[in-house]
Amino acid sequence: EFTFDKVRIIGNKAFYNCTNLQNVELPIVEKIGTSSFENVQSISTLNCDNLKSIGKNAFKNTGIISISLPTLNSLESGAFEKCSSLESISMPTITGIPANTFKDCIALSEINLTAVTTIGANAFVNTSLKSVFFDRVTEVGNYAFKDAKLLEYAVFPETENMGTGCFQGCTKLKYTYLISLKELKANTFANCPTLKSLWLPEI
Repeated sequence: EFTFDKVRIIGNKAFYNCTNLQNVELPIVEKIGTSSFENVQSISTLNCDNLKSIGKNAFKNTGIISISLPTLNSLESGAFEKCSSLESISMPTITGIPANTFKDCIALSEINLTAVTTIGANAFVNTSLKSVFFDRVTEVGNYAFKDAKLLEYAVFPETENMGTGCFQGCTKLKYTYLISLKELKANTFANCPTLKSLWLPEI
């Protein structure tokens, strides 16, 4: 267990592959660099209420169960990719979810991302989300929710641009609300056998 009560910045790969590191207390840390905790599967809790910036792959393939980051405003790609134990996230101030951020977080079922306006490619691939409501999102990247096997409802009232295959393989998807979407791209709903309701008034 580590407590850093004076450290404000953790550099790139600072704890990369430190496989026995368990709990980390980061009360005043503001920035965590690229791959800082990557592959540290033994970490289950993360306390960093002052964190503002997370680098690429910073927590990739760790054992974190839940995340609450009330002051985060910068997030790079793959930050929590392959965190297979991650169940819930709260990042109420973040505006962009980059590519691969939660890809293969197979237990992820609860999210609080109320300020988000953009979602990158593969951001929520293979998660356990059952419903998503993003009332500020204007752009969604390719395959953003691909293979989210439990997803039933998807509501994006402000989304004008949505990439290829966004909901491909969402085998329980029933309802989508995309009233601002301008173009339906290839494979958007491929392999969605339970889809019943689709509203696309702008197409």
